Amino acid sequence: MNRVTTMVISVLYFAHYKNVTGCSREEFLLSDGASIDTCANMVQEKYPDLGSLLVYGRCAKNDEFAQAATSLSNGDTVAFMPPMSGG
Repeated sequence: MNRVTTMVISVLYFAHYKNVTGCSREEFLLSDGASIDTCANMVQEKYPDLGSLLVYGRCAKNDEFAQAATSLSNGDTVAFMPPMSGG
């Protein structure tokens, strides 16, 4: 029998993402073996107003920039940051 286990991931939102979600931090339950992309999909399902904005920003795992395919472990923190412009 295969048993599906879950893990708790903390998600941080910055700038515009924080405005859209109305919070700067929350937790998600994900299946074991999930990736940052899996987490992003859950965020987009919960906050449809984000649309595909997460695709254009940066993400980090435990304070280090990471790719969407990066796997997650229980207790990890994922940060979503929108693209920045300067001048």
